Amino acid sequence: MKEKDSALKFVYESLLDDPVIWALTGSFAFYIRGIDVSVGDIDIQTNESGAYEIARRLKRYVREPVQYRQAPTIRSHFGKFMIGGVRVEVMGDIEKRSFDGTWMVTPPLPTITETVLYNEMNIPVLNLEYECEAYAMMGRTDKARLLRAWLDHNQTC
Repeated sequence: MKEKDSALKFVYESLLDDPVIWALTGSFAFYIRGIDVSVGDIDIQTNESGAYEIARRLKRYVREPVQYRQAPTIRSHFGKFMIGGVRVEVMGDIEKRSFDGTWMVTPPLPTITETVLYNEMNIPVLNLEYECEAYAMMGRTDKARLLRAWLDHNQTC
């Protein structure tokens, strides 16, 4: 995890003085909350302009430039970076395809983001309720069940 922690710190510090709206998502966002998951890479969600601004700030680390891309279940302004041997994926204005085939626009990030203190950094992360619903909608039921179980066990009244 040391390499991933260093890469996250580098990204975090690269975005500190800029009004880019972003949030950590995926396995690393789950890990920093204490969920027992394997972390493969760092996934960052942002808006369209944020994706291109992050790409500009991380231009020395580009593996795949940010551009609009579409896969069967997801589309966004997507790019890949490699920082200290860690893959960082950036997704701007992400849309997910629901079971009925319609594209679901992500709500504005500030409405689904919270902050987690991790290694002395205030990391913006997507709300786990939103993540759970998004994984379920995309048919990734194992991940949705994992998040639901963690939420049910850790929520307080």
